[in-house]
Amino acid sequence: MGNDPSTSATNFYGRVHGMSNLYVADNSVIPYSGAANPTLTTVALAIRTADHIIHQLAK
Repeated sequence: MGNDPSTSATNFYGRVHGMSNLYVADNSVIPYSGAANPTLTTVALAIRTADHIIHQLAK
């Protein structure tokens, strides 16, 4: 996740760079796993992505 398409696959909301309607809302946006279980992080990212999509559709 990041602003630079040359160093990241998605923006900070999980939208794939260069694709207007393709979002990643799972552990695929995390480049490596730490020692802790990533389940809550995955859920938080998915909810954040869903909220962003809803706000984009409401415009």
